[in-house]
Amino acid sequence: MSKPRNPTGADLNALADGELDSQRSESLLAAMEYDPHLQAELCEVHRIKDLVRHAHALEADTPAATPRRLGLGNAVAAMLLLVGGFTGGWLLAPRPSAMPGFAMDQVTAHSNRVILYLGESNPAKFRKTLGKAEALLQRYREAGIQVTIVTSAGGVDLLRASTTPFGNEIRRLAQRYASLQFVACNNTIYHMRQEGKQVELLDEADTAPSAVAYVVDHLREGWRYIAI
Repeated sequence: MSKPRNPTGADLNALADGELDSQRSESLLAAMEYDPHLQAELCEVHRIKDLVRHAHALEADTPAATPRRLGLGNAVAAMLLLVGGFTGGWLLAPRPSAMPGFAMDQVTAHSNRVILYLGESNPAKFRKTLGKAEALLQRYREAGIQVTIVTSAGGVDLLRASTTPFGNEIRRLAQRYASLQFVACNNTIYHMRQEGKQVELLDEADTAPSAVAYVVDHLREGWRYIAI
């Protein structure tokens, strides 16, 4: 997968909000394999959004306070300007310290939590994802590695009992590796059901409210993203 060109602050905000399509989301997340500064900036955007949400909650709980309310996008922009501002979409403030890269050969006992993400219904790519997951789990088993495969958009089809061609393989891997987890985006499932589709996931699959938010939250916690 090629590295996306010139990701902007708007891209990072949209990614943190889950507003990018799955192809662009996957492309930006893949860029983090090559650019640890980009990961740090995404985490900072997500952290500031969390601060804004908490600030709004505090306003709602304080009857005496009647501040002018800003939309989330405007509030985030204002806080980002206070932190360091934007020029051409990039923060002017000094970038956070570089975080370790995500190359497979850099996964060690000290960086042993890995996210693999798939946002399209692509069996060949999902097969590669399963193969990468198993290779990591075998190679770093003694280091206590944890691997989570996250799906959104069309990728959710590959965890649905009625549409996946990988049911037996997923069950085999889940039984063999207790530290392997499969996660489907609940936003995607909701939209599927709104379209009248019956969605039943494999027993081995869990859900997260938003796949992208799940990935970003785990990056903030020190997980590594590996592009397929």
